[in-house]
Amino acid sequence: MKRRDYNLNSLRHSFIYLMALLSVLSLQAQDISKDLVLALTFDEGAGQIVTDRSGQGNNGKINGKIGWIEVKIGRGSQLDGKT
Repeated sequence: MKRRDYNLNSLRHSFIYLMALLSVLSLQAQDISKDLVLALTFDEGAGQIVTDRSGQGNNGKINGKIGWIEVKIGRGSQLDGKT
């Protein structure tokens, strides 16, 4: 009987630890995005405008040459480092 109680207590402790960890992680994600001013992903695929994903409307304009490429997940930008 003691062995059964030990396993139940271990399961309870694991569950409490997991719930606490999930609570902390969700709070961190909210704090990061709460005051976000600018988020540029450079995944438009064409053009000279980079859209701000923060919701603040701070879109950017690319001055110079940029290449748009297909990457593993969607599209991306390719900069030559010169312009």
